Amino acid sequence: MNQLKRIKEKFILAKQRDITLQVFGSESHRYDLGKPISRAVVDEFEKANNLSLPEAYKLFVTEIGNGTEDNDGYLHSGAGPYYGILPFGKGLNEVLYSDNPEEFLSHPCQLTEEMTEEEWKILYSVSDNDQLSDEEYNYLQGTVFGGLLPLGSQGCTITSNLILNGPLKGRIAYTNEDQKPILAFESNFLDWYERWLDEVISGDLIGDSAGWFGYHRGGTVEELWNGVLQHDSALRKIEYIDGLIKKNTIADDVLCKIEEYLPQCDGEVYLKLSRLLAKHDYNKAKIHLQECKDIDFCYCIQTVYWYAKEHANEWVEDLVNYLKTISDAETLRFCIYLLKEAKVDYGDYLFKSLQSKDESIRSLAYYALGQLDDKVKYLPQFMTGLQDQDESVLISVLQALQEVKEDSLLPYYKNIAVKYIDREDTYVNSNLDYRLKEYNLTRVSLLKA
Repeated sequence: MNQLKRIKEKFILAKQRDITLQVFGSESHRYDLGKPISRAVVDEFEKANNLSLPEAYKLFVTEIGNGTEDNDGYLHSGAGPYYGILPFGKGLNEVLYSDNPEEFLSHPCQLTEEMTEEEWKILYSVSDNDQLSDEEYNYLQGTVFGGLLPLGSQGCTITSNLILNGPLKGRIAYTNEDQKPILAFESNFLDWYERWLDEVISGDLIGDSAGWFGYHRGGTVEELWNGVLQHDSALRKIEYIDGLIKKNTIADDVLCKIEEYLPQCDGEVYLKLSRLLAKHDYNKAKIHLQECKDIDFCYCIQTVYWYAKEHANEWVEDLVNYLKTISDAETLRFCIYLLKEAKVDYGDYLFKSLQSKDESIRSLAYYALGQLDDKVKYLPQFMTGLQDQDESVLISVLQALQEVKEDSLLPYYKNIAVKYIDREDTYVNSNLDYRLKEYNLTRVSLLKA
């Protein structure tokens, strides 16, 4: 079937599937495509800007739709990923702040598929100079983001763009200010757009676990699983596994194949496949998760928390043992999450973290103590925390002591008030004010006492 005809038919199905507008951005464009434009309008734009647009995009705006004045969506964007597809020739300054962004459309696109973070930093650094005039900055930004046509907004400062020239011509690139652009996997605009329709129809883009469209490889479950099997490169396998992880449902026969294949894997591939299995069948994944904890404990317990938190009780012993040697704030965070799910009074297990040399670990540990119903029994630990020399830790301790009105804390509060008497700019004082208010005191009255 002709792709344009297929897209038109799938568009009707997608609109029916998301009739309640649950897909991110759909409340903006409301599945309103608008009317196509003439080829003459496209020809005129190409001539005026000395460029040749990718054919797939030209087919879309001349055969499918081009936004509409009838909706209140972002810049009247027509139905499409995120907040929709910008009307032809509109929103050209979504990425560039130039008064004349058109002049950079024909500039060579400098993005490459192999570009590293370091290479991007070097490229972007030419415009990252406070001494530049506005004109110089705008021009240099234009050379960095040249050859990109903004397609639509993803919200905040993130934009979907069409690459207009070079080896990647026709591909979609996601830009976000100074962050390295991310390339969508599809080779052209129509494939990218059709994938969006497919994921709306399948329900993959509906619900709390939908995630962001286009940042992982697309395809059916079968196509993605075959991709895992067909590639020798771990990086390629992981691309396909990440696509599978985004799927809401996976058939039992595929899950069985994954279970059989897992013993052949190691490293990150093993971790990712174990997570995929845990999302859909914890019992099949459990033995592999036990292996994962020795590879990357944080990754393992994140997996359990995100996809199998109802089994938190089975992990209490591992969590408690890890807390004896804690060395990472993110791992501590997820240990606490799971211990909460298991309804374990974890206060006594945090003592090692409270003494950590890492202020982020101490800060998180005090915050966690403050979440306990019986936190008043940890007053000695809080008193130690109120003498911490790190401001972020001190703020966490003050916040954790909310609704703890013990006179024994007042001397510590007074010492803090004295230490920060000339520091109205710090959040320490504002948090101290909240604690003193519970005693009907202020810093002034406390210092006079």
